[in-house]
Amino acid sequence: MNRLNDLVGGPARRKVVLVLATVLGLESADLGAVSATASQLQAAFHVGKTDIGLLLAITQLVGAACTLPFGVLVDRIRRTRLLTAVAGLWAVAMGISGVAPSFLFLLLTRLFLGAVTAVAYPAIASLIGDYFPPAERGQIYGFVASGELIGAGFGIVVAGGAASAFATWRAAFFALALPSLAIVWLIRRLPEPTRGGTSRMPPGTQELPEDSARAGGPHQPTPTSHSDGQTRDEPGLARQVVRRSHVAPQ
Repeated sequence: MNRLNDLVGGPARRKVVLVLATVLGLESADLGAVSATASQLQAAFHVGKTDIGLLLAITQLVGAACTLPFGVLVDRIRRTRLLTAVAGLWAVAMGISGVAPSFLFLLLTRLFLGAVTAVAYPAIASLIGDYFPPAERGQIYGFVASGELIGAGFGIVVAGGAASAFATWRAAFFALALPSLAIVWLIRRLPEPTRGGTSRMPPGTQELPEDSARAGGPHQPTPTSHSDGQTRDEPGLARQVVRRSHVAPQ
């Protein structure tokens, strides 16, 4: 863990990187589950390899179509809350996939999964911009993107093992739905950074930044007193810098 802290620049930054990487690994884990249970799905629904390929492709196509509108949505609401909803809905979709009575039903759940996972990419890119300084974003995004590869391996191993242990492809989807509940809990503990960069964490940061909802946001002025007894609105950025620096008023 200390080695990882050194790589990403401190324990606070490590927490953010691990949570975002885990979210990004959800989609890959799902694709890995389909790949690991392909032969069982073919036998259960009497379909061919082309149909299994359609299960994989439809998620990607729907995700690509939904990324743009969801990207606009990311700019307008709390991103951590949105990711929490995504992880929860992903778990529900995986659970529903496990009880699919027909291939068509399973295909429809794949459509839903594609729409849900489309939120992850723009939300994570936006969060990285507000959590980390510009000079490090490429490196940080590389760490986060590694979650896709890890998620694919996790999906194949866990889903394949569950399907073999219980002799049914349905167990593979249930096995992946359960861990996602822990991911929901992790995302809920992640503070929403202030848009505009005032919450960025330099290397060595020990604690996560204050949640923007509690901080009042970057554009909500706070009255501040002056020597002449008058008050004026203080910019949100200056107020946050003073608070983090523990500067006492005089």
